[in-house]
Amino acid sequence: MKKLLLILIALSTLLLAACGDREAYRAHRAERNKPRVVAMDHSVMLMRRPYPQIHILADGNLRIDDIGIPTDEHQRTLLREVFVKMQILRQNTLTSDTTQARAPKIQAPANLVIFPPELIAAVPELRDYTECFDNLVAER
Repeated sequence: MKKLLLILIALSTLLLAACGDREAYRAHRAERNKPRVVAMDHSVMLMRRPYPQIHILADGNLRIDDIGIPTDEHQRTLLREVFVKMQILRQNTLTSDTTQARAPKIQAPANLVIFPPELIAAVPELRDYTECFDNLVAER
């Protein structure tokens, strides 16, 4: 009887330990699922679930899930400007970040417009991603 009681106590403690901190896990998942713009080494990525990821490359080309989207010269110029602005903000954030986080938040100056309305009008693929523009992240 004592062995059965010990086994039940051990199983119940394992069950309680397995549950863990569900609230922290939920908060972590909610943060990961937020729409965001990630500035990486060679591209700027727009992420919004369940939509596919959009990559803006240094030369102004646009890729959706690794499929190149044809763009004209005006669109490429606007996309290059976005890429350059995000890379400057990324470098400033990574050099001034003291937390050494893997993906620190980018604090853009209030007077800087990274994604101008002209870009959204010129590149219709970005229309569904406008809520990403408030959550900027720099990836190391």
